[in-house]
Amino acid sequence: MAEEGSSKSDLESKVDDNFYSIKSLEEKTLKLEKKNFSNENKLKEIEKKILNLNTEHKKEIKELEQKFQKLFEQLKTENGRKDENINFLELEIKKANDLFGKKIDDLIKLNNLISKKYEDFVIIENKWSEIDTKYNKCCCSHKCINTNKPIIFNCIEENEYVLI
Repeated sequence: MAEEGSSKSDLESKVDDNFYSIKSLEEKTLKLEKKNFSNENKLKEIEKKILNLNTEHKKEIKELEQKFQKLFEQLKTENGRKDENINFLELEIKKANDLFGKKIDDLIKLNNLISKKYEDFVIIENKWSEIDTKYNKCCCSHKCINTNKPIIFNCIEENEYVLI
């Protein structure tokens, strides 16, 4: 029986040890559950903060996209205006070049005319031999312009005859 008593006391001590171990494990489990609950709450708060930040960032991103879209449209219209100005100026330059070319052509023609004036002009002497009086085509009754004196340009009665 002594063995039974020792085994019973061993058993009781093991039960006591197990009881304390279980109690200790339960306390640890309870602490861990509290910690887990606390961590879950913290995690939920962090998730909420992240969601709030994400929505704020999404709003900011949308605002930035809108600003960039406006800037893009402004740049597009400004480029359109500049293209129109460039086209207009190119047209003006073309007109000026055409006008300049015409002026140069006119100057070349004028220069050619001036240089040809002396080359093409040939002096032919007058072959006038007599003033026709056959049909009474005299200057006046005084016959101041006649074949004998053809140098006189003015008639006495101021009829206009010239030397041909």
